[in-house]
Amino acid sequence: MRSVKVCYVRSRHLSFQRTAEAYCEIIRRNHAMIDDATEAQIIILHGTPDRFGNTYLRNSIWRRKYLIGYCVWEASDLPEGYKRSIASLDEIWTCSEYSRRIFANYHPRVIRVPHVIERATAYQDRDLDLVKRVINFEPGLVYFLSISTIWDKRKNLRVLGKSFHNLESQMPEARLIIKVRPDDPIPSIRDKRILLVPMMLNDGAINAMYELSTAYVSPHHSEGWGLTLSDAMIFRKPVIATGYSGNLEFMNCGNSLLLKFTESNIRPEDCFFLFHTRMKWAYPDEADLERQMLFVYKNSTSNFLSQRVRQAGLDITLFDSIAVGKILLRRLGEIIDSLF
Repeated sequence: MRSVKVCYVRSRHLSFQRTAEAYCEIIRRNHAMIDDATEAQIIILHGTPDRFGNTYLRNSIWRRKYLIGYCVWEASDLPEGYKRSIASLDEIWTCSEYSRRIFANYHPRVIRVPHVIERATAYQDRDLDLVKRVINFEPGLVYFLSISTIWDKRKNLRVLGKSFHNLESQMPEARLIIKVRPDDPIPSIRDKRILLVPMMLNDGAINAMYELSTAYVSPHHSEGWGLTLSDAMIFRKPVIATGYSGNLEFMNCGNSLLLKFTESNIRPEDCFFLFHTRMKWAYPDEADLERQMLFVYKNSTSNFLSQRVRQAGLDITLFDSIAVGKILLRRLGEIIDSLF
């Protein structure tokens, strides 16, 4: 494959930073990665399309490059600003078939390039001790974990807390850990079994939190991918999640506990950011969420869950850097052959 000069421009968002770095590592093994966009032959913009316009639409030099936008969306239709911005891209890369179909309604060339799902799982004793203190860890309890932000209504934390509370009498020895950001607005929580962790934690402490948990749970409305879900699979934890959207790239009935759902227009009370009522996403079945959590509570050491965890560990390797690298480099090769 002929080597070309590639400039990779990434958003500062933490999840974008992580996924972009994995792609950059693949590209730099085969091509020249440069910071000067004016010297590049291919420019990859990794972030939200509404911010692309300020980057390249006003720059005549950038418009002469081959522009790839790596972006995701988590509802049935794109915001108007996204539609305008992606029109000037030569092509779009996105992580899941769910997201690809959405962008394909407004762009003729949308390529699925999955996320690289690899991460270190190690932690220090001090990380483990910190997390144990924060959650007042008690051996023998069943810990459900969810990592999100309070403001992101797409994650559906309100329903998660409500459903967990409904099971108070049936799951007295369960705890729900919700890891959020320190600047999140903290709601009043009546159920003392729900442990809100509004802290910035290093990777080792996050790893320890996964390790101490019994299962991961996400009754989300929609995901472009769902990095915390695939991470939980790396940590060999059973995952309860809505059977809808980008997480179906790596989740199925054989490796996870998928929640029933109804797809419908976004309700007015759930609109935020660029999500509005003309778009659709999933509303997970709350009764099924309760059933699945209760099942894990009663069967956390069962062969049934152990088999799913083992299968999840095998399935997630399909998205390592080697597998994803083949997809990414093959597409770059096709671009190079057609242009240079």
